[in-house]
Amino acid sequence: MNFRAKIDKTVFISLLCLLVMGGFMVFSALQNQNPATFVKQVVWIVVSLLLFFFVQLLPIKVLYISSYLTYFLSIALLLFLKLMNASYVDRWIDVGFAYIQPSEFAKLALILSLSRYLSNRHRDVNKLNVLLVSTMMAFVPFGLVFAQPDLGTSLIFIAILVISLYLSEVKILYILVLLTPLASVILSFIPFAWIIYLLILGFTLYIGKINILNMIKIIFMNVIVGGLSPFLWNLLKEYQKVRILSYFEPNKDVHGFGWNLLQSKIAIGSGGFWGNGYLRGTQKELDFIPQQHTDFIFSVIGEELGFFGFLIISFLLFLVFYRTVVAFPMIKSRYSKLLAGTIISSVALQMLLNISMTVGILPIVGIPLNFISYGGSSLLTSVVMFAVLNKIIIDRGNYW
Repeated sequence: MNFRAKIDKTVFISLLCLLVMGGFMVFSALQNQNPATFVKQVVWIVVSLLLFFFVQLLPIKVLYISSYLTYFLSIALLLFLKLMNASYVDRWIDVGFAYIQPSEFAKLALILSLSRYLSNRHRDVNKLNVLLVSTMMAFVPFGLVFAQPDLGTSLIFIAILVISLYLSEVKILYILVLLTPLASVILSFIPFAWIIYLLILGFTLYIGKINILNMIKIIFMNVIVGGLSPFLWNLLKEYQKVRILSYFEPNKDVHGFGWNLLQSKIAIGSGGFWGNGYLRGTQKELDFIPQQHTDFIFSVIGEELGFFGFLIISFLLFLVFYRTVVAFPMIKSRYSKLLAGTIISSVALQMLLNISMTVGILPIVGIPLNFISYGGSSLLTSVVMFAVLNKIIIDRGNYW
């Protein structure tokens, strides 16, 4: 079989460059440490590339038919993890030769299932029942992952929901309404700001011509959720609370979670535009940043490759994004369009969130940098997403 005809050069070369860059940066982050960890990452990279080619053999119709099954299997895996794992952090399943993280695979499963559900031409995506079903599909894995606890990954499920609804042409007002409880949770800790927010929300719903009964329901829902904020806050583990609080006042916890953020900023800032040179990061060398080969690997990139390293990552992702946008009008299948748009948008968003976290724009919640961070589950999921994207771009002229 001629694989060259099944590969979009832009997508594959960009992916290959990201993986190579990731391999080099993981090697740098693990310098003077156990080389076995780096060898594992190389194995994961090879396996992920094999999976990339395997996906090209699957018709898109197979993905469509198996979407719901994949979703339920991912939920079952998350439930199994929660029921069988008695450790403090229930995120990984030991399969003997490796640890797998079901929450990573659940992200792809949610994208597949939401794309199928919302792409049905006989389904009015702006109806309340459709919005509620879509929301529940996202909130089930969100709740299970949040309980592990893994706040960072759980938020990605909400992001996937919002992206899918937007791309399926759900009215912006309805999407905002779905997000209002989240805003109430945050603002309820500042009573005056919360009251102002509720008034603005009511006015916005009024000018949006939402009927009175639904307005009352939405406002009531926000009041209830906001009132439950202290309870929701107590559901967070202590280290998660400290992470969030240290975001606002990192100098108060310079030897705790504030240390990670401050040292990450120092490392990235010291790199300037061109960086200090590969394998020459002093912050990295002194191991000032814990887990710098996983969630904080961008601090290594910033220190050694500088802002130029960020531009490289951005350019490679932009190439894939641009390739998707160019192919979009020619994709015949509504399912494929929604799938492609959600994949590239969610990948770009996760990368943006990770980088924003390491430079202090957002709180540290634990999100890996796609294709770059150490970790087999995250790497495999990200590569398979690009494999599906490649398949859609190549088969854009076919209905499936």
